[in-house]
Amino acid sequence: MNINATLFGQMITFAIFVWFTLKYVWPPITQALEERQAKIAEGIKDAEKAERTRLEAQHEKDQIISEARNTAKEVIQEAKNQANNLIAEAKNTALKQHDNIVALATKESQTQLEKARKSLIQEIASFAISGSEKILKTKLDEKENRILVDRMMSEEQS
Repeated sequence: MNINATLFGQMITFAIFVWFTLKYVWPPITQALEERQAKIAEGIKDAEKAERTRLEAQHEKDQIISEARNTAKEVIQEAKNQANNLIAEAKNTALKQHDNIVALATKESQTQLEKARKSLIQEIASFAISGSEKILKTKLDEKENRILVDRMMSEEQS
């Protein structure tokens, strides 16, 4: 056998093998590779899109949280202001009631003092008249007694 014929036969066999591979085997492999490459590219695009969406959602979340904190601070400050206003109003009302109670108590004590003073003057006058009657051994009539007591009270007040 000749080396050239073997080599030539191997070259023809290899050429048939290459042609067969390029014609029937290689196109499905390249198609599968291209499909795989397209899926990977689409996956990368989807991942980038998902990352942008996540960043946007993160930014929106941060804004919402910031707005909620600001709103909460405003509500808390407003509640504190209302509480302070209510406390101040309650203090003012309590002070007014205190002043009214003190004024009424003062007026009542003045009235009671005046009543006690009049009662005491009348008692003293009665004792004085009683003592005078005993000294004079005569009884004054009620009308004169009242006139005398009234006169003594008016002198006492002046």
